[in-house]
Amino acid sequence: MACKQGSCSTADRKAAQRQSLDQQLNQLVQQLFPDGRSTTRELPTTVQELGDSYRVQFDVPGCVSDDIDVQIADGILSVTVALRKADRGEGITVLHDERPSGTSIRRLRLPKDADVSSIDAELKAGVLTLSLRKVETAVPKKVEIRS
Repeated sequence: MACKQGSCSTADRKAAQRQSLDQQLNQLVQQLFPDGRSTTRELPTTVQELGDSYRVQFDVPGCVSDDIDVQIADGILSVTVALRKADRGEGITVLHDERPSGTSIRRLRLPKDADVSSIDAELKAGVLTLSLRKVETAVPKKVEIRS
């Protein structure tokens, strides 16, 4: 919206500024991600409580164990996955590709009773499964008082 000197209301000027800012932001995103995709995305995740343990599953289709980094620090589980494009060898022309590439990161706060020293990881059929036992809760002890 083009405004002549003094002919625009405050609302019109703000709308024009917002539109200009939106255009600039869209141009920046297009420069950074020319294919229209970000290089970071979240991993689809399921967290389950199984009586005396927890199970956390992440969808990581097409990944091998070397593509995945799992860390726990200060009660935060961090899973980082390197997503790679399919090998594009000589003589191959890609006609269509929607598979994401880049890095996916997922961070979750673990329950306080999760035993991080018992973590077990398995990668099978494109699903990373982490299993953690629960810490045994302390049973209150009756203290006898001598007289």
